[in-house]
Amino acid sequence: MNTRYSSATHPYPGLRPFLSYEADIFFGREEQTDDLLRKLSETRFLGVIGPSGCGKSSLVLAGLIPALEAGFVIEAGSRWKIATMRPGTHPFAALTDALQKNDLLGQEQKSENLAADASGKKFGAVLQKGPKSLVELLEASPLPEGTNLLLIVDQFEELF
Repeated sequence: MNTRYSSATHPYPGLRPFLSYEADIFFGREEQTDDLLRKLSETRFLGVIGPSGCGKSSLVLAGLIPALEAGFVIEAGSRWKIATMRPGTHPFAALTDALQKNDLLGQEQKSENLAADASGKKFGAVLQKGPKSLVELLEASPLPEGTNLLLIVDQFEELF
């Protein structure tokens, strides 16, 4: 029997987290999503913590991200560039990959050839210059007008 997966007949993804495109079947955590939106709009930094398996990733991926893209943070608008990374044993390499994969550098940075090779070694070296390197890169090559950057660091505790 060849049965294809359908969210209409199987509304839960199993043990993996819900993804952003599954927001329509992610429900029951609207109050928590609203809390995340409120806190993010107030502080611009948000830590989502809890025990393993409690649904943190689902809350961010299928709750927060779709709400941001729908414009529920009025002052920020609905245009978002989102980069997701896991620090692992090489956090700067992971950050470099996430930023390059999501094409977050504007043309000025590309023309300066900061991403010198496919591995992004030169770009990664620029990111390691100091605590404000990413901010400086984005100031030198800003995102389009009205576009916000959301950097999701899954398993943030790996940095420690």
